[in-house]
Amino acid sequence: MKADKLRSSLHHHNSGLYIVFQPQIDITSGKTIGAEALCRWHHPRIGLIPPSFFIPMLDARGHSSTLFFLILDACLDMNQKLSSIGIQLQFSINASPLLFLDDRWIKRLQNTVTERVVNPKYITLEMLESGSVNDTRALRRSVQYLITEGYNVAIDDFGTGSSNDILLADIPFNKLKLDRSFVASIDKDDRYATICRHQIELAKSLNIECIAEGVETIAQKRALLEGGCTIGQGYLWAPPIPSSFFFNEMAWMPKLHINGYQGVRHDLVQ
Repeated sequence: MKADKLRSSLHHHNSGLYIVFQPQIDITSGKTIGAEALCRWHHPRIGLIPPSFFIPMLDARGHSSTLFFLILDACLDMNQKLSSIGIQLQFSINASPLLFLDDRWIKRLQNTVTERVVNPKYITLEMLESGSVNDTRALRRSVQYLITEGYNVAIDDFGTGSSNDILLADIPFNKLKLDRSFVASIDKDDRYATICRHQIELAKSLNIECIAEGVETIAQKRALLEGGCTIGQGYLWAPPIPSSFFFNEMAWMPKLHINGYQGVRHDLVQ
């Protein structure tokens, strides 16, 4: 499948592209406080095409901005629907670091959010490691500007790249996503557990909110809490959920889970 056909399919409802939301949980209370928005593609002829295939293709052809705004629109729609019933969540969207250096992208982001009357504090931009950025000064200015405007900016998959520590020192992130590869071994490998605790403590010392990705077991949740990380995301609570299911689950949550969020049914389509 050619990248230009992928691009055109972004604008057609029958293309098979759809958005899913994976809840982010306050581990101590069990309540949903946000969600990461992700794109899935079920092609009408080919079937399910993994994001690891079609997203790099779009990025390589310069279409990452088109995909970003498709996902942003879905987040703003969900924010408005939930706000209408008194629920406010933060929504996270992946973004290539190269986008942060594009003034047109920043302007379009601001215009879109303003037009939809959504407070930027409910939007988190998760900076991916894909794409190298040599001009860290320009990147720092862009991130600082967006944070000043009210957005949250996270460093994604922290600990997996050689540049992570340098980026964390140079760029004023206010969120950090602890990579799933560390979380997976936090309860059974002392070295991984030590590294996780170090990263959590590092985030705390820099006044950065830490979110653990890929939490799948109660033992991992317990180890994260003991290490000081209080926000998690993963199959322990919920898989990525199509938007209609996500809205229904959030709408019924206060009635069904009075003492905290107990997790979404895993039979929901991912």
